Amino acid sequence: MSGRAILFDFDGLICDTEHAAFTSWSRFYAEFGHAFPVELWRRMAGSPVGEELAVADLSARTGRPLDESLRERRRRLKHELAQAEPLRPGVLDFLTRASAQGLACAVVSSSHRRWVELHLHRLGVRHHFDLVVTGDMVTAPKPAPDVYRLALELMDLTAHDTIALEDSPVGVESAVQAGLAVVMVVNPHSSGDGSGAVAVLDSLEEVDPHDLLQQWAPPL
Repeated sequence: MSGRAILFDFDGLICDTEHAAFTSWSRFYAEFGHAFPVELWRRMAGSPVGEELAVADLSARTGRPLDESLRERRRRLKHELAQAEPLRPGVLDFLTRASAQGLACAVVSSSHRRWVELHLHRLGVRHHFDLVVTGDMVTAPKPAPDVYRLALELMDLTAHDTIALEDSPVGVESAVQAGLAVVMVVNPHSSGDGSGAVAVLDSLEEVDPHDLLQQWAPPL
């Protein structure tokens, strides 16, 4: 593949599945008589060990370990809630414009491929993406740069040919380590101040893909 490309995170960027995760943990904590700490969520968002952080915290608060059946029940709730989440504002128009402008698009996510593919097909946007790279394809997920480096390798592109779109500090760090310019697109559950990103946007509404590339990743 040659030319220029835009690399998208998935959870919280294309679809706000982060809302489903946050809500599932909030309800789960409430069952045990505790409020889900916002500061804990800030550490969890985009992290491959987010579940382990919450399990350790809730176990410490309740004084007993959470067995696998309880953890699985929380995961099922998250999956049920995620099924109702639509595309984030501006995503479909942005993808349509990118295709019309001849730009390649790829998903680069730490989530498992089955999860990402399921929702891309459910949302009707899978055909917009030339490539999907997920955390189960690499040894080290985000914030390590492995998923982005693999995407660049498979697309036969350099970091100078692309720009990454992320919604969390963990994702921004991953893309920056891979040498990419990163635009952070925040959502209601985003954490961090966009440190490391070249720009911070509220959404992809009224954003032109070609202009974004030209501004933040101009051709050498």
